[in-house]
Order: sequence, then structure tokens, then C-alpha cells
Amino acid sequence: MKYFFNAFFCLLLISNQLQAQQSGLDLLGLAKHDVEMVSQELGQNTSIGFLDGTFGDPYEKLKVLLDSGKVTSVRIHLWDHTCYRNKVCVKGVPSVTDIRRVTNRTIRFVRFMEAYPNVKQYISPALEHDVKVKSVVNEWFKEIAKEAPSATLVCSAFTGYCPKIIGGKKVLSEKHGCKARGDIISPDGASHFDCNNFKYPFQAKVIQYSWINQNNGRVTGEKTFTTPKKRVNWPTRDDIKQQVELLKFAPKRFLVRGCEELKRPNLFKTNSEFFGAARNDPRGNKAMVIHTDKVSKFEIFSTIALDLPVDEAEEGVREIHEKVGEMRYYGSYQGGGHRYYIGGMFGSNQNPVQLKEALGSEEGVIIGAGKCYYINAIRRLGYYR
Repeated sequence: MKYFFNAFFCLLLISNQLQAQQSGLDLLGLAKHDVEMVSQELGQNTSIGFLDGTFGDPYEKLKVLLDSGKVTSVRIHLWDHTCYRNKVCVKGVPSVTDIRRVTNRTIRFVRFMEAYPNVKQYISPALEHDVKVKSVVNEWFKEIAKEAPSATLVCSAFTGYCPKIIGGKKVLSEKHGCKARGDIISPDGASHFDCNNFKYPFQAKVIQYSWINQNNGRVTGEKTFTTPKKRVNWPTRDDIKQQVELLKFAPKRFLVRGCEELKRPNLFKTNSEFFGAARNDPRGNKAMVIHTDKVSKFEIFSTIALDLPVDEAEEGVREIHEKVGEMRYYGSYQGGGHRYYIGGMFGSNQNPVQLKEALGSEEGVIIGAGKCYYINAIRRLGYYR
């Protein structure tokens, strides 16, 4: 009985922790997104992150998302500080110490949000700032606290200073990258598709965001810098669908006899490098395998529950069902091993969302090189960024 109550208490704590955490999309380039499509794909009780100004005026697009009734919190970065560090700021951007930008953009955001009193507000004065002068950073937060007294303060710093408390209010930390841990996290700078998405959802205390390169109009195979307002590679419907799926907790792993986990140096990557729509590379953003052995192909199979009486069936055990696709040999990999692609002429050509639909779930198996390996159409397996 003591064990039962201890176990129940632990489950209650875990449940409360999960309920306290919110998920959402970090649509930094919101001003350029197809928000009618995004609003259709959003789940209920979601959070939206965005950046003011850099990609244009985001407020018309924000209104569409908020009017959907699905958004319960919003995190705004008032000012992009990455352009200073990367020396790519457009003409007319004020100095990093110009408090007027923080003040004016806070006032506009607060006035806009008056129409949505039930949507929680999180305000970050600067995206990934490098300002180390405490008095300057503190002044940003004091201005926000004065103009937006009901908002939650958020600090997103790269190398800069972050206060812990301003005017008696706690300042939340926002951290970026696949391995980030903080009150709020976003992959921002590393595609969510490349994260360990079995662990990522547990790394945030308050909000976990999904970010992929296309949320900034960029691509993974980018070689040159394009100014934000001239970018063209924005998320497709299936990109957004995959982001939404990644924010959910991974399903419990089933067991297929004779199959094994992919381990380094072998890799199943859900989204291979994408060079943009203009390159018309059919491999982009579709699954690939890196494997030490050179064979002609890996075949993809769905699985099905064992056809056994309920009292005899093993819980979670499944068997190989039917072939749903294949990944064909392309060439050697510069890091060692060989590459196999599902995209275009190299395979069955499903994108991750389509592959999930063909499998009937996220999970399936591939057979090749004399082995059977588990795969996940939505989540990368083997090793991570």
C-alpha cells in the first residue's frame, strides 16, 4: 500500500509538471508566414513566438492566429540583436542602446493585445542580445514593466547580461539550441528536425517552442546571406504539421522481434539538407539513412499488432506488416559510411508527414544490409545535433 501511494504521488507530480508546460511555434518571421494555413494546423492551447519589425509588420498576421481561438500565449522579441553580432543590420537600425525602440514597440504590442485579454503575454526586449552593460539592459526591462505591467518579462541573451528580478518581477530565461534548458526554449539556430525529440520536450519549464530554418525564411543548405524581407523559403503545410507533431510527447516504443536501434555512426534523418525551392532538389526535407554498409537500398515497412488472443499477446510487441516505401543508395558520406535517400528518383519520395500516413503511425522499420532497424517518420534517430 505504501508503494502504491508513493507511485501515485510521483505520477501526480509528473502530471502537474506536464500540465504547466506549454508548447508552440516560434514563427520569428511571422510577417511572411501563410497564417491562414498555420492557423488550420495549430493545436488547441498553443503558444506563438515572433519577432517584431525585422521581417515586416507582423500584426495583421498575428491577428489571424489569435482570432483562431487556439492561441493562449504569445512571446514577442521586440528587437533583433543578431544582426549586430553578424554585421548584417539593414540601414537605419538604431544603436543597441536606443531605449525608444523597446518603449515604442512595447506600447504598440500592449495596445494590440487589449483585444485579447485572455492571451498571456511574454515580452523579450531583444533577441539574443550581447549587451553586457547592466544599466542598459535593466532600463529595457524597467520600460517594459512600466508599459506592460501584466506581461511576463523574458530575457534572451547570447553573451549579454540578464537580470533575475526587475521591480519585484521575475525575469524568465530563454535559451536556444537543441540542448537548451531554460524557462523558455527554442531550437532557434538549430532545426527542430535535428534535435533529440525524445528529450527536448522535457528541457523547458514554461514553454517549449519549435523552430526550423523556414520559420526565418532560410534553408539548411544556405551558403549566402539573404536579407530577411527578401527571403522566399517559408514553411509548407507539411513542415508545420511536422513541427506540431514534434511538440507532442513521443509515443511508447513498440517491440519487433529481430529489429534493433540505429546507433552512431548509423543515422536515420527525417529531413535531409534542404537547399530551397529554387534548387528543385527532390531529396530536400525528406528522409535519409547514413549506414556503414554499402547496399542497393533499404526497404521501409509498417508494423501490425500480433494476431494473438488478448490474454496471450505480448504488450507492445508487433510484427512487420507491409512495404510502404524504400530508400536507395546515392553515394558515400563525407563523414564516413554511405547515403540512402527516399527523395525523388532515389526512393519512394514521401515527405515525413506522408511517410507517417503510409506507416499508420510515427514508427516503422527499415530492412537492409542484413538488418532490421526501427525508424520514426517524424523524429530523427541514431544521433542528434
